[in-house]
Amino acid sequence: MKKFSLLLFVALLLSSATQAQKISRFGGMGFFSFGLTDVKQPGLNTQLTAAGYTALQSNQLSFGGEGFGIVNNFLIGGRGGGMGRQQFSNGTNTGTITNSYGSFLLGYTFPVGKKLLFYPLVGFGGIDSELTIENSATTNNMGNALANPNQITVIKAEVPILDFSLNFVVPVFGSVAGGGGPMLGITAGYMFSPAAGNYKMNGRDLINVPSGQINGFYVRMLFGGGGFGG
Repeated sequence: MKKFSLLLFVALLLSSATQAQKISRFGGMGFFSFGLTDVKQPGLNTQLTAAGYTALQSNQLSFGGEGFGIVNNFLIGGRGGGMGRQQFSNGTNTGTITNSYGSFLLGYTFPVGKKLLFYPLVGFGGIDSELTIENSATTNNMGNALANPNQITVIKAEVPILDFSLNFVVPVFGSVAGGGGPMLGITAGYMFSPAAGNYKMNGRDLINVPSGQINGFYVRMLFGGGGFGG
């Protein structure tokens, strides 16, 4: 699946390059993003279910922002955001997990007519996960917290990712040949982790960490604006 996705990405990039108009483009764009991310964490789910916890769902709402500068048609910028919080339990303990992401991106712009701008992006970054697990019987009592200091466990993970996406935006007014104003768009891509990453519990390095990668497709709507000049 990963090889197929990369081959499709390259094929679309080459096809667009041969059809692109020869326009030197400068400017910038910025967007708020909102959509779905199909985040799969098989290694973590294996360990959670082995400990009697409920498995994590893969489909998550995601929201964030992204921005790019354009110099001679080349894009440079980044995106970042968060995903919805999930809960899990084994009857005795309850937990939550939150994921956030960020990546540095490079791309190239290809106008499709006067109203549509297509740009593929490649980049690298990371996903930060935070798991908080506590005993269901924990009370907010100072004396109890001092006598039993391990009632709450916090596990933080920093996992590197590679990010590939296809992006389409249209100006609400005007054209992609020049000018500026509000813009709408969509981004669809795939991200995956080439390594397991770094896990810490209460600030200490963990061993026997999840061996599976974090990976998944995403689709997000873009709401923002930008400006172009030749």
